[in-house]
Amino acid sequence: MKANDLLPKEFQANLFEILDEYPDYYSVPREKRDLYDLALKRYRDTLCTIDGMKEMGQEEGIRIGEKLAEVRAARVLKSLGISYETIQAATGLSAEDIERL
Repeated sequence: MKANDLLPKEFQANLFEILDEYPDYYSVPREKRDLYDLALKRYRDTLCTIDGMKEMGQEEGIRIGEKLAEVRAARVLKSLGISYETIQAATGLSAEDIERL
């Protein structure tokens, strides 16, 4: 995926190549520089948003995995005839949740 692919369509006109046409950033005409700055800001914002969503997804995946592990453990303990109170203490599940297993 190219950097421009993450930008809104109106900013995908090779904006990151603008600087190649000039010896340095401050040689770029003000109008093009403003457009470049805006595109760069949006690009960075997009990357930050994607990173944040990935992190949220990982955290949610961990929570789901932990819950599944609790349920699996509770099923095994219940099948062994362990008391609901002990299963609750071991897994953190409620008595109602254990009853439904």
